[in-house]
Amino acid sequence: MRNLMLLFCALAVVGCSGDKNTEKQETLADRMLNVKVAEAASRSFEEQLKVQGSFQAKDSATVSSRVAGPLLEVCVDVGDAVEKDKTILFKVDATELENRVLIAKEDVATAKASLAVAEANDKRARVDFDKAERDAARYTRLYEQKLVTDNEYEQAIVKRDAASAQVAITEANILHAKQQISQAEANLKIAERNLADATVVAPISGVVNRRSREPGERVEKGTEIVAITGSGSVEAIAFLPSFYYSKINVGETETVLTIDGVELGRFKVTAKSPAIDLKLRTFEVRALVENNPAAIPGGLAEFNFIIASKSAIGVPDSAVLTRAAGELVFVQSGDSVKEVIVTTGLRNNGFVEVVSGVNAGDKIVVEGQTQLYDGRRVEVVE
Repeated sequence: MRNLMLLFCALAVVGCSGDKNTEKQETLADRMLNVKVAEAASRSFEEQLKVQGSFQAKDSATVSSRVAGPLLEVCVDVGDAVEKDKTILFKVDATELENRVLIAKEDVATAKASLAVAEANDKRARVDFDKAERDAARYTRLYEQKLVTDNEYEQAIVKRDAASAQVAITEANILHAKQQISQAEANLKIAERNLADATVVAPISGVVNRRSREPGERVEKGTEIVAITGSGSVEAIAFLPSFYYSKINVGETETVLTIDGVELGRFKVTAKSPAIDLKLRTFEVRALVENNPAAIPGGLAEFNFIIASKSAIGVPDSAVLTRAAGELVFVQSGDSVKEVIVTTGLRNNGFVEVVSGVNAGDKIVVEGQTQLYDGRRVEVVE
């Protein structure tokens, strides 16, 4: 009997305890949760592509020897600034080249002398031809009057024809002499140009970034001596996946350039490869960067290409939660919230595009949303 009484008491205690827990749970569920909200609104979103790239001087030059010979002097070193058409870069020994100029000048003089002789011979040949032609005409008249023999007449005709042939020869000699002069003068120009090429000046303004030869070395035509990086504009160069080829438009598409976290600004694409690399499936794009000391040739940069821009409904990125049902937000409805499944799109600057699910003006929970469920009572705080 005593044991039965104890059992009834125990059950009574358990029953009372369960009622208190249920009451406590119901109290927590009914308690309002403080949240912050923000209105869904139209914003500008951009489709972006981030890649790594580098800078390259728009103007650069590898300067090579234009003539063969001993390298007499290298006038610049790495790091030296050079000015276009003024700074002497190097000199090749010009002794042999100077001799070739002298020989070429003598050849021109000889050819001109030959022309003078040919012209004198031609003048004399024409005088002889005029005399022979008059004699032939006179003998023809006499022959018709039967006052000269056949032999005398024939001799006059032969002399005239021979004189005519001699004129043709002297004319050919004059033409040949003129051709010799032209050839000699062309050789002289080549020799003079080679002599001038022995001293090389900077083809562009910039800074010497490489020196490949030293004085005393013999160089051949085409041997690299120095390389110059231009001091003008710099090109930013990147390689993009072939998928984006049709989306990049020269003069329209922009890229944001960043170096070590510092943004240089927006720059338009100035060039695009005419074809896609068959092996790498990429294509090259370039953007011109002018007068920016941070854009150093050879340096690396981050490219953020703006592929497309559009206006769409956006909400703070943190407002969108991912749960079993998919991506969702909580929309304030009076003193409670409604769970709304959304379809998202682009993400820019802490905001996400909402393709479907909410409308402009909807109040979206942006703080406290992780503790919410559909229908939960809330109190909006500033």
